Amino acid sequence: IIVVGYKHYLIRERFPRLTYVYNREYAQTSTAKSLLIALNKIKGADVLWMNGDVFFDEDVLKLLVDCKNSCCLVDNKECGEEEIKYSLDKQGYIKGLSKQVKEAKGEALGINSIKKEDLELFKKELENVNNNDYFEKAFENLTLNNKIKLMPVNIGRLFCHEIDFPEDLKKVKKYIRKK
Repeated sequence: IIVVGYKHYLIRERFPRLTYVYNREYAQTSTAKSLLIALNKIKGADVLWMNGDVFFDEDVLKLLVDCKNSCCLVDNKECGEEEIKYSLDKQGYIKGLSKQVKEAKGEALGINSIKKEDLELFKKELENVNNNDYFEKAFENLTLNNKIKLMPVNIGRLFCHEIDFPEDLKKVKKYIRKK
């Protein structure tokens, strides 16, 4: 399921065989509400999703599919202000997940998996967060209240890069040329 908003018709025309849900309120909402629209189409299944601005090695998906818990793909690196950062609890599960995390272990890369046993709880929390919240806010609320165990899955040597700026696109194109 692909969630679309602004200029949705361009994507639908290019890839007509895919399944889409349209966030009519895309200009007033953020990723939490867009993700909720898609998740409301799914019941009783594990779900893997990624942000639309993330380019990654296809082997990354296997890391998440093989994870026994709900999980979040991460990279243990220094982060700037714009990145979604994460922190861990004493058991090694994700505790904090936002741009404001203190004692960050690294960056959450925008590719995630929620197990079917956590799905309804996650959807309920997505409903509860503010319209302008990122979906990570729902994850963070659940982890801080010990309602789910969210496993960090390290990217290791695989390639994954968010494309926010022209230099990000250059980095991805350079990687593609090398492959």
